[in-house]
Amino acid sequence: MTSFKKELERIQEIVESDDTEGLDEVFNIEEALENSISVANLKQDFFVLESLEKCTHQPRAFGTRFEKWIIVDRKDVYVGKNDKSTQTRAGTQLFLTSVNQITKSVDIEGWDYSLPQPTIALYEKVAPNGKYYKYQLIDGRHRWFATSEYAQFPAALISAESPYRLRSAGAILNNENPKFRKRDNTPDDVKLMIHEGIECGEIESNKESIIVELRTNYPFTKTKNRPQFAQQILKEIGIKSKFEDYDYSSVKKYLKEEFNEGEYAIGGVLDSKGRIGFMIPFGREKNEVWGYHLLQKSIRENPNTEHYVIGYLSSGEGVTIQPSSDNIQELRDSKGNYLTKSINNNRYFVGLKEKGEFKEPQQLWLPQDNIGGESAGNWY
Repeated sequence: MTSFKKELERIQEIVESDDTEGLDEVFNIEEALENSISVANLKQDFFVLESLEKCTHQPRAFGTRFEKWIIVDRKDVYVGKNDKSTQTRAGTQLFLTSVNQITKSVDIEGWDYSLPQPTIALYEKVAPNGKYYKYQLIDGRHRWFATSEYAQFPAALISAESPYRLRSAGAILNNENPKFRKRDNTPDDVKLMIHEGIECGEIESNKESIIVELRTNYPFTKTKNRPQFAQQILKEIGIKSKFEDYDYSSVKKYLKEEFNEGEYAIGGVLDSKGRIGFMIPFGREKNEVWGYHLLQKSIRENPNTEHYVIGYLSSGEGVTIQPSSDNIQELRDSKGNYLTKSINNNRYFVGLKEKGEFKEPQQLWLPQDNIGGESAGNWY
């Protein structure tokens, strides 16, 4: 048993969760790695090149090219610890539970060549630790540590059109895939890679370019609110998007930051002034129909109470007409008119109106047109 594996077992007794934050206080990953490589009796000739070539699908990541399958000597591969060239996760970098699961699987069942394999690229330079390496690890960090008893390592050798695309391959290859047992990338991991892409000029610093990057390379990340996620990415680097996007959480945050506590409410509850507030995201028919239904139900149950709708125009997939500074007022007018029409076409509400017992709901639009000068704290 290698010194690294012994160390890993010791740490597993200390760390009860997958979160390895603060792991440096327990042991040094890179030092343990070097110790494991220096052990003389590592297992030899365990991995089979022919099985890689016959059974494994080639890795695919935007801007990269598959070169060949290779069984590489472990000592020739630079893994590193926090080096940007080998690490693409924003948070926890090594999950001990995953390492142990892979180790046990290999011990019992052998190496599974039908699964995606680790990925490496040419490095051919001296690493930060002062040693020369021919290759660097791009993807497969958990599998690397799980196979520390073996002198060789199975991998796909890839090349890339740019250093950034080589690096982003490590994140793309961790995209969600229910067929395979692995640690999927997180929204924070994706955000980290897009920030770096903007910084090096590979991705333009606008919402449209970020959405294209998400759709192309991270198809399972924030699929329902890509525009809002892209907007968040831009805000974190000090760039304000042309058109403001919202979701339920950001609306709640906006109301809390811009108004007195309880001054406005969403979700069909009373605010501090005794009014009942709803939030409707306009643009997707399902959301609108459900919002109208809840609003009308509340008016029936509370005919003498003032109601209002806090609305915003949705963008992204599933929205027929994408909102912009050019059409925002037209879209708002059409949605507001539809709300009024749906109320006026309801016999029950018409009857209440005739008796003077009906208070028509007010439509409040969140500020979204940053180009047009709409500002926080105001309704439109």
